[in-house]
Amino acid sequence: MSDRPISVLLIEDNPGDTKLIREFLAEAQGIPFDLVCADHLAAGIKHLQSGSIDVVLLDLSLPDSQGFATFRALHKHARDVPIVILSGVEDDALAMQAVREGAHDYLIKGNVKGSSLVRVIRYSIERQRAQDGAADHGARTIAGRVLGFIGAKGGVGTTTVALNVAAAMSRRGHSVIAAELRPGWGTFSFLLNHMPSATLTSLLKLPPDRIDTEAVAPALHSVSDGFQVLFGPQHVEDFQELEPTQAEAILARLARMADYTIVDLPAYPSRANAGIIPLCHRVIVVIERDPASIVSGKRTLDLLRTWGARSENVAAALVNRTPLTTPVDTTEIGATLDCDVIVVIPNALEACLRAERQGVPLVVADPGIPASARLMQLADWLAMQGARAIKAT
Repeated sequence: MSDRPISVLLIEDNPGDTKLIREFLAEAQGIPFDLVCADHLAAGIKHLQSGSIDVVLLDLSLPDSQGFATFRALHKHARDVPIVILSGVEDDALAMQAVREGAHDYLIKGNVKGSSLVRVIRYSIERQRAQDGAADHGARTIAGRVLGFIGAKGGVGTTTVALNVAAAMSRRGHSVIAAELRPGWGTFSFLLNHMPSATLTSLLKLPPDRIDTEAVAPALHSVSDGFQVLFGPQHVEDFQELEPTQAEAILARLARMADYTIVDLPAYPSRANAGIIPLCHRVIVVIERDPASIVSGKRTLDLLRTWGARSENVAAALVNRTPLTTPVDTTEIGATLDCDVIVVIPNALEACLRAERQGVPLVVADPGIPASARLMQLADWLAMQGARAIKAT
């Protein structure tokens, strides 16, 4: 981002919503905004043709245009300007259609908070600039999807699930990057039996505007299972908190380099997590089947929503790491969490230990066992943006 104000075109005919957006942008610390308002689509298009707009916030219901036709009409005039839809209607199918046809995001007005709106605006502009740069160099022109994995608490197997989903997607022919966006040592290196020569640390030394493909590419490591990995710091002296702007810049760049970016997040509140979560297309909360983990999962889900995660984009994966004599019913867990439990991964402790010794994910080391089959199903569900949960047992 340059030092000049970010020029935002708001096309909205509700004075109350316009006032609220103006207040949100005015409260943004350290980021100047120049808000231009239009209450009709025709007036918005006229402003857009001035050539000075960085991002558009668009309401689909306007006096001179209604519904998805509003987006399509504007998009014809805004191929090089990111459009973020602000809707009063929570419609997942419409949101997916909008993203497929070129919208950078679809936000529900009642769920929008100032901090998350600012992050979405900045991310959309960064992604558009990345698209423009990639097109100039003949590279990818469609940003990949970002999938976040976070544990209900530490030690529930989040990293194992994330790595296996990455490997499963890679085996399906997708290009995948798995990233440890955490301040300290994760377990990617242990699970993959790989000591990286370059890590996230090299990127954290750079200001956000210098985190480009040239900087990110040397920090990625190709593994034998066909995907790339960005390892977290490996040495105590390299441990440091991620700044939200750095995390957002790294994530935006990774999304330009693969079909799917799998993000392994630490299971505790952090400013970086708060910046990353709204940028994820899906967030999977990994939970064990015991009361303490379920309670922690509920609190984690509540926190994700305060960070701007949309309820329809958040789901839970249940891991049976240890056998229980009286396991909690899956339906009861979903009701407690107020969230879909989309997969139950059966216990596979011995198989996981064998895979760790080989330094490969479970779906590669032992693809025929039930746990691997469920992990592959989870990967397929995420890739297909499935609306129905995987049948649990």
